[in-house]
Amino acid sequence: GGFGGVFADRTPRFYLPARPFYRTTVESPSQGVDQRAYPQLTVVADTQRVEAAKAGVRAYLTEESDARQLLPEGIGVSVRSSGDIVERVQSVITRVTRFVTGVAVISLVVGAFGIANVMLVSVTERTNEIGIMKAVGATNRDTMQLFLTEAGLLGTLGAVLGVPLGLAVGYGAADYAEVGFTVPLSWVA
Repeated sequence: GGFGGVFADRTPRFYLPARPFYRTTVESPSQGVDQRAYPQLTVVADTQRVEAAKAGVRAYLTEESDARQLLPEGIGVSVRSSGDIVERVQSVITRVTRFVTGVAVISLVVGAFGIANVMLVSVTERTNEIGIMKAVGATNRDTMQLFLTEAGLLGTLGAVLGVPLGLAVGYGAADYAEVGFTVPLSWVA
């Protein structure tokens, strides 16, 4: 059987996996002889005709070929283009990015509350020191500047220690999962 008008002016190329499927055979209902059966088939088509090729392949496999008779109950034919796969991967990457961004925002808020709590305890415990500073002529602004500087140093120290630690944990997780780990050059520069 052919693909009719869909491929009338250009013959498609088919790529079939040879191993381990070269031994898998089934009896063809239409011809009555054993023929090789392939669970996967790759069709190369012109980029402007991908949708037409998908429709033609789907129609052939579900209506004309022996595949419709050989498929077990509940198993169907799936036709996907490389564009479909790219869209699916981009969708997964978008979801992961949103999740990681959410975790980062929550971590930032928790960190800010942690620093605020430490500074509140610091101010409460250091009332004697604040009193001595005021007695020797320090203004409210000087006291505020001292505590804000301490808070800034705590935040900076957390970032300086947290970023390399986060990268190390990410590298370790990527190595454990046996996937690549890259640091964008824009982070380094």
